[in-house]
Order: sequence, then C-alpha cells, then structure tokens
Amino acid sequence: MSSDIVESRIVLVPVTRAYATYTSFSLHLLGTFHVYAEGEKPLNIRNPHLTPQMWYPPGGLSVVGVVGRPRLGPITPYRTPVYSYQGQYQDTIYVQGANGIVTVKVRLLKDEEAETFLDTLDAA
Repeated sequence: MSSDIVESRIVLVPVTRAYATYTSFSLHLLGTFHVYAEGEKPLNIRNPHLTPQMWYPPGGLSVVGVVGRPRLGPITPYRTPVYSYQGQYQDTIYVQGANGIVTVKVRLLKDEEAETFLDTLDAA
C-alpha cells in the first residue's frame, strides 16, 4: 500500500525563452512587471510556474513545477501563467530553469498597450 504513495516535490523546469513587459506612469514611480516563460517539460512535471528567487534581486525568477507519478509519453511544451509584480524599472530580468539562467530584456509598454498584450496572452 505504501508503494502507491508518491511524494511530490518542487523542481526546476527547463526554459526555452521568457518574456517580460513593464508599465508605469513614469520611470521614477513603481510600475508593474508581467513575465511568462515557455519551454518543454517531461509529462511527469505538473504546474510549471514562475516563482521569485533571491539570487538576483530584484528581478530574479525561477520556473518550477511539481514532480508527480511518472507517466509514459513525449516531452510536452508549456507556457507559464503570467507572473506580475511591482517594482522599479530595470531593462533586464533573469529567469532560472533546469537548463540555466535566461536573460530577459524587459519591453516597456504604455498602459493601453499592456492591456492589449495581456488580453492577447489570455486568449492564447
């Protein structure tokens, strides 16, 4: 009976690319970053998502997922949910995955452009 119990654990997930945008009324005020990552994951990794890290503050994120019961099948693509946070503008952030750190150039958007961008992501 105990062989049926599989302990889930959080692991880094490989990252192919990541995207980041920033919106603010002024570069001197706090604004909002919107970040998401894409890559491929083995089928036994569930729920890939971005989580903040302290190794490159501010702007350090990792892509993590939950390892579950192994399943047969090919490697599958993923896109994380958009991770949003407030901060001071910076032109580069860093996303760590199982295959290393990806440097992400931050795209500066006006408020109306950001809404369109997020609507596009939600529709995908």
